[in-house]
Amino acid sequence: RIAAHTASVTSPVVAVPPDVDTVTVALWTAQGGDPFAPDPQGVVQLSRDGGRTFEPVLTAAGLSGQFVPESRAVGGVRGARLQLRLESRGLPWRVDEVQL
Repeated sequence: RIAAHTASVTSPVVAVPPDVDTVTVALWTAQGGDPFAPDPQGVVQLSRDGGRTFEPVLTAAGLSGQFVPESRAVGGVRGARLQLRLESRGLPWRVDEVQL
């Protein structure tokens, strides 16, 4: 569980083999935000350079009430050193079964 204030969790670095170009970021998410507002939010970010820079790949906002699956395919990662960061920006946010 990521707390309701601004907090983050970062994964270890994962080396992508040179013959793989696309990966899928998948997780189960449950959030307790305002169902009528885009903020607060939780953001799943991906680094392709071992953690030097991150880009958003998934955003969670609103009120889910229960765990729901989310996933995004990310291309252009052949030979990259990937790292995930999950960041809560004021959202009461629970995540489970994060996969890359």
